[in-house]
Amino acid sequence: MAVTEARVAARVGATLGEGPVWDAARGCLWFVDIKGKKLHRFNPATAALTSADAPGEIGWALPADNGRLLCGLQSGLHWFDPDTRAFTFWRVVEPALPGNRLNDACTDAQGRVWFGSMDNSESAATGWFYRLDAGQIDRVGPGPVSITNGPAVSPAGDRIYFTDTIGRRIWVAPLHDDGSLGGAQPYLTFTGDEGYPDGSITDAEGNVWVGFFA
Repeated sequence: MAVTEARVAARVGATLGEGPVWDAARGCLWFVDIKGKKLHRFNPATAALTSADAPGEIGWALPADNGRLLCGLQSGLHWFDPDTRAFTFWRVVEPALPGNRLNDACTDAQGRVWFGSMDNSESAATGWFYRLDAGQIDRVGPGPVSITNGPAVSPAGDRIYFTDTIGRRIWVAPLHDDGSLGGAQPYLTFTGDEGYPDGSITDAEGNVWVGFFA
């Protein structure tokens, strides 16, 4: 496993920058400023940085095969068109939980989207994990928790990791070919002086990388 030195690629001044995802088709990196309500696009070949104003707090954005990006906002799921830079509302996820917002997401090799919600005040345990598959949204994994993070799928596609930030725990569950899950089990639990586990991702060797905040 190669380890390289981190360096600043672009100075954004984000209030709460999260969710970097590489868009191979466009050769760019998308990421969000949740509290700043912005979707950013960075081109490493030209160092160009562009931004679009989101219609609310935006937790994540994922490139889709229809040429648009699927985005998770406090109000629900939206589509973003990179050409017109316009957001189009698609559907509500948690109509009975207006104090929640969507937070963090990933895809698996079959194109399913795994994402979570959280209490926007970061106190009540009202957050859940969800699977979006062929237009159907189902609640999955551990919960409820105050702040969901991750999720992250193993490179083999046979496991998925869920992060309970306030609970300082990462869970792992077997992921089957049809998208169903086995029972989630504790994978890692962290102590108070280690901080709070935030976003997570897996690499090609199956290692789990986790960002922390104190």
